[in-house]
Amino acid sequence: MPTPQFWFAIIAINVFGTLGYAEEEFWSSCLKLAVVVIFIIIGIVLNVGGGKGEFSSYVGGRYWQDPGAFANGFKGVCAVFVTAAFSFAGTELVGLAATETPNPRKTLPSAVKNTFWRIVRPFRSSQRRPEPLT
Repeated sequence: MPTPQFWFAIIAINVFGTLGYAEEEFWSSCLKLAVVVIFIIIGIVLNVGGGKGEFSSYVGGRYWQDPGAFANGFKGVCAVFVTAAFSFAGTELVGLAATETPNPRKTLPSAVKNTFWRIVRPFRSSQRRPEPLT
């Protein structure tokens, strides 16, 4: 059940109309961006050994061979696909937003292509070549 503070925030945003909604959307997006950057920094720090316990030494590719990429078999691979589907949900909204433009025949193809590359680029740039087996 939503709290009274939540209802108050929703009503306050709606009282200010489109301007209030746009302002709230801007600040929510800024908060989301800041949280993502903070999580990336925390991930890097833990990966290079800045944590305690398991993360007190360099992690790197330690788990590439033990337990390996397919530790849970086909069921594990399917579980990852479900998680990835939730992560990429919402990209179709780009198509909906592009259709609201004055010239959707021109805007839609470039919007979808740009979205594809904005999703793929971070994954491609973060891939490392595996270290040779010795």
